Amino acid sequence: MAQEEVLFIVKWYPNRYDVQLGTFIQKQVEGISKQIPVRVFYAAAAPVNESEVVFRQNGHASECIYYYPQNTSAISFLINGWRYLQTFRKFYSENYQKKNSKPLVTVAYILLRPAVIAYLLRVRFKIPFIISEQWSGYASGKFFKMPFWKKRMYRYFLRIADARVAVSEYLRNCMKKAGIQEHITVIPNTVSAQPISSVDEKYKPVNLLVVADLVDDIKNISGVLEAFNLLLNDDPALHLTIAGGGRDENMLKEKAAQSGIDLRNIIWTGRMTNPEILQLLKRNDLLIVNSRVETFSLIGVEAMSCGKPVVATRCGGPEAYVTEESGILIQPDSTTELIHAIRYILDNYSKFNPEKIRALVVKKFSPEAVGTAYTALFRAICK
Repeated sequence: MAQEEVLFIVKWYPNRYDVQLGTFIQKQVEGISKQIPVRVFYAAAAPVNESEVVFRQNGHASECIYYYPQNTSAISFLINGWRYLQTFRKFYSENYQKKNSKPLVTVAYILLRPAVIAYLLRVRFKIPFIISEQWSGYASGKFFKMPFWKKRMYRYFLRIADARVAVSEYLRNCMKKAGIQEHITVIPNTVSAQPISSVDEKYKPVNLLVVADLVDDIKNISGVLEAFNLLLNDDPALHLTIAGGGRDENMLKEKAAQSGIDLRNIIWTGRMTNPEILQLLKRNDLLIVNSRVETFSLIGVEAMSCGKPVVATRCGGPEAYVTEESGILIQPDSTTELIHAIRYILDNYSKFNPEKIRALVVKKFSPEAVGTAYTALFRAICK
């Protein structure tokens, strides 16, 4: 008999090597677990030769984080895939089979491995499964550049899943264009309301913030550095904080140094936990999302939940929540528009009411709303 518990098999999740990875998934899990218990399985190939299991209780969510030794040989794909499978078998045996139980439904969060495992569970134990997607590759064109066999597998598992979820209307449309014609339910990311304080009309905002993976071809941090350097010519008191890490971190730091930006005007924090990011949002005046592609961009909603205005590109996700009351939308790759938008908000800061900004997102993207949407989907496919 299936117990009243949902199993999340996730591709990304916060872990010891990347505390920012998949925080949006963790937040959805937290929201869902307020209505139905959730168990999370996440396995990471550790860059050091280690095998370890970490169990964390996060409210009503049980998080099981597994680390297995990473193989770097010519056939690493096969070896790491096998180790991933064996890790899951161990997890499932200890958490379900030995207890003579099984989950009510499985959520495979982001293709491909989680969907393969979820499908095998359905074949063997008749557990229905959902595929939930947030991958930007459908929008950026990466999906179409994948090998033929891999694209076919993506479409196959999405077709045979009991339900499909996309994090935004934009992503759903991109998935349709990629050949996924089955019904896709849109359930957004979730955010909790944060305590905010009123802004004095005489307050002069000077603190700009970027929170992103430092992958420049997607996040376009270079464009932010270029705009910030030009803004400093008019206002040397401005400060820019960049929170995050990634493959282009050293390149971006070198670019900032070569452009002549004073080290006193820019802070690189590295990767931070979500509670640390929320505190950072509260201490800064304006969030910048300069991405070329975003399926949602949770950080924009989190900034608004703190009452902060947002400058974001029309890159897919932000169009769903950034309004004239909460910020400005600009075209991607436009340094001119980025500079004008930042200047306008800094010069008219008192027009952006923190309470109104927060109200725009806290109800629509609350944990309760997202948890209810997912729970209704679980019940529907389990009838």
